[in-house]
Amino acid sequence: MKFTIYDKKVKQMLQKLETNVSELDRVLLKTGLLVISSIKKRVIEHGTDLKDHIMFYKSEAYKKWRKEGRKKGKTKFSGGRQIAYKDLLITGRMWRSLIAENVVSGNVQKVKLFFGNSEANTKAFGNDKIQSFFGLGSEEMQVIDNASKAILKKVF
Repeated sequence: MKFTIYDKKVKQMLQKLETNVSELDRVLLKTGLLVISSIKKRVIEHGTDLKDHIMFYKSEAYKKWRKEGRKKGKTKFSGGRQIAYKDLLITGRMWRSLIAENVVSGNVQKVKLFFGNSEANTKAFGNDKIQSFFGLGSEEMQVIDNASKAILKKVF
């Protein structure tokens, strides 16, 4: 099964992996980046949570704000955002701050995904409490598992 990455930042991060990283680190980071890409695609393009349920904006006032924008006050933006489903995207800062990093815990190497700044982390945590989006659904797990196995076969 082929896994295509559409996210520009994830593609750039993959290109950086080509230098000075051990093979296992490279495999772990590639897997982490595949997970990031999968989460972003599911939420931004389809507006679905971990169980593949569509996430909807509940507040009519918030939908109006997203659609029409705000010219004054603390948060200014031009509006024109879609309101058909929840994509967790106003400025894009939260999604841009999502990072994959190798971590060693004892003698186990693993990849850790996190939001790189505290504001984004707070937003993501709050949204995830309302409706779980951060993680992988069962179909995504299978795709990532197959992609990871394919990467491992090429490397080792």
